[in-house]
Amino acid sequence: MKFWQIIPVAAAMSLCVLPGCEDTSHTYSIDRKSVDGLPTVVATESSTAKATVEAVDYANRSIALQGPNGVTQIFAVSPMVRNLTQVKKGDTVHVDYATRLAASVRKTTDQPTTTSVDTVQLAELGKKPGIVCTRNARVEATVERIDYETR
Repeated sequence: MKFWQIIPVAAAMSLCVLPGCEDTSHTYSIDRKSVDGLPTVVATESSTAKATVEAVDYANRSIALQGPNGVTQIFAVSPMVRNLTQVKKGDTVHVDYATRLAASVRKTTDQPTTTSVDTVQLAELGKKPGIVCTRNARVEATVERIDYETR
């Protein structure tokens, strides 16, 4: 049996909610503070899970993963994932998924902006199959009013 560190992105995004997957860990934290008298909050969440490969359809790029409770789900495998043919029935896959949200209030006269940067790291040819995807989004907005009574 092989143990893979990262499984295709479609599975990575969905495996954390694999029904009844007991072999899942989940952490969540919130850090609140004040910077120059203005509020800042950072929320961090991460999940890890393991599942067993029940079947791989290489032609249609799909994979059936079974959680420890016996429930199996089928996932689409992104065409960007390399080395899929190395994944076989009986392999164990390990998925890590993390999110971080930071929000802060600051005084400015600048116009609000929005930016988003996506990055993808592919497995090297011949190495273990996998993919690492990140998205860094920044959204600025103007606070027009605050209702302190209803929060």
